[in-house]
Amino acid sequence: GISLRPLVTELAAELRASAPETARGLAIDLDIDTLNTTQDVAVAVAFLITEIVEYAMLRAPTEPVELSLRRTSELTARLALSSAVLVPDEDGQPEKGQFERIVGGLAKQLRSTLERKLGRYSVDLPVFPQA
Repeated sequence: GISLRPLVTELAAELRASAPETARGLAIDLDIDTLNTTQDVAVAVAFLITEIVEYAMLRAPTEPVELSLRRTSELTARLALSSAVLVPDEDGQPEKGQFERIVGGLAKQLRSTLERKLGRYSVDLPVFPQA
C-alpha cells in the first residue's frame, strides 16, 4: 500500500513551496499517524488536502491550516483539516459553492461523508490494519 505520512508531509511541503507570494508564510501544522492505504484512497486524500489548502492560501494566507490524520479503528482513519476559511461566511461567495462541490465529491470518492464543523472539515477513510 501507500504510506500516508510521507505522502502528506511531502504534499504540505510542496504546497508551501509553490504558494503565491502572499501566502508564502502559510503555516501547515501536521499531526499524522503512520498509516497505509490503497493507491486510490491516497490519490483522493492528496486531492482533498490540495483543494482545501489552496483555498486557504487564496482566501486567508495568514491563517494557519491544521491537518490531522488519526487511526480511528483497525480499518479506518479520520482526516481532518482546520482553517479560518472553513467557517461559513455571510456573503455567499460563488467560489465557495464550487469549492464545496469539489471537496464533497472528493469525500464521495473515499466513500465517506464530508463532516463540516465550524472551521473544520473531516472525512473517514479506509486504511490497512497495523502490522
